[in-house]
Amino acid sequence: MSIEAKTKRLLLTRSGGFCGNPNCNADLYPLFENRKITNVEELAHIIGQSKDGPRGDDDLSVEERDDYENIILLCPTCHTKVDKFPHLFPVATVRNWKQTHEERIVSLFNIPKFDTRELARKEIAKLQLNNKMVFDTYGPYSKQAEVNYLETEKIWEQKSIGTIIPNNRRIDAILERNYDLLTDGEKYLFEEWKQHKESFEFNKLSGDKTSALVIYPTTFNTILS
Repeated sequence: MSIEAKTKRLLLTRSGGFCGNPNCNADLYPLFENRKITNVEELAHIIGQSKDGPRGDDDLSVEERDDYENIILLCPTCHTKVDKFPHLFPVATVRNWKQTHEERIVSLFNIPKFDTRELARKEIAKLQLNNKMVFDTYGPYSKQAEVNYLETEKIWEQKSIGTIIPNNRRIDAILERNYDLLTDGEKYLFEEWKQHKESFEFNKLSGDKTSALVIYPTTFNTILS
C-alpha cells in the first residue's frame, strides 16, 4: 500500500503548507533568499500503517490506513515525536490536530462553501480574469514582451509569484471546498489543471526549470459554467 498522489495533493492544499501540530505550525516550504525552495513536509499516519506501527493497534483496516482521513502533514521534528512517543500523542489527539488545523486554514483564507454552481463560478471567474490580464499584459507572448523582452520578463516573474500563484492556490482551495458541485467531467478537468498549477509553481519557485511544463487546459476557463 502507498499514499495516492491525489491524496498527497489534497493534504498539501488543506494544510496550507504548514505543520499540522498546533504548537508548531512550521512552514513546510521555506523560501530562501536565492528564491530556491525546499519541501520539508512528511506524511504521517495517525494510525500506524501497520499493526506494529505507532498507534497501530486500532480496528481501522490496513487497507484504509493510507486514506486521506488517516494522514496528517507534519514537519520532520513533529513526525518523529508523535511516532517515537505514541503514548503521549494518541489517535484522538492527532486527529484533533488535523481537524483543527484544516478548519483554521479555511477560516484564515475565508474559503467559502457555496450553495450553487453559479455563485462558485463567479468567485472563480474573478481570479481567472485577474490571471489572464497578467498573462496578456506581461506574459511571454504579450505585446510588451515583443517590445522589451528582458524588462517584461522580470515583471512577468514578479507577477507570477505575487499574483498568479496565490490566485491559483485560492482557486484550488475553493474547488476543493466545493468539490461536490463539480460534475464528473469537471473533476477530471480539475485534476488536469492541478498538474499545470504544480508544474507552473515548480518553474517559478524551485530555482530550476523544466521543459515538461503542463500546458494550461483552456477548457478550465469554463469550469462550473
